[in-house]
Amino acid sequence: MTLFQKILIFAFVTLVIVISSVVLVVTARKTRDAVRVADVSLLQNMLEIGFHRSARYPATGLPAGEYAVLGQGPFLKLCFNNQAQPLFALPSTACDGGVLLEQLPRDPQWINSAVGAGCADDPSSACEYSYAVSDDGKNYQIRFRLEGPTGALQCSRYPCIKALTKDGLQ
Repeated sequence: MTLFQKILIFAFVTLVIVISSVVLVVTARKTRDAVRVADVSLLQNMLEIGFHRSARYPATGLPAGEYAVLGQGPFLKLCFNNQAQPLFALPSTACDGGVLLEQLPRDPQWINSAVGAGCADDPSSACEYSYAVSDDGKNYQIRFRLEGPTGALQCSRYPCIKALTKDGLQ
């Protein structure tokens, strides 16, 4: 085998490895984004069930405009108290009125991490799902991150932060 043939074989193998790596990265990104959209849709459905039962979305106990990071701290599950009010709770909390979600979902990039950061206005870093509710409890916003185009969800550049309210995506 000549030197040229060896170089050609090496170049071909390298090209296959590079193409495979790119495909793997793109597939992983698309999978994470699909999981995010499914998670946020599930959260939206459970929040609507709670709203229809009590005419308000669950409070966070945080000052107005501050976001709760879902899936950690006191925001691990979604349930009803004995007065049929929806609330976020720890797993050990007794939910006398029933449980909507035993475990709130976490962003797929943080799922194996102890603590993640909330979604702020900076999409350059991974972020956990973040929730805020209006003072009157009649509207909410869930922020989440997208790494690329996902179905009809588009951004001018990626990654980006999307927000879901009772009226839909913003």
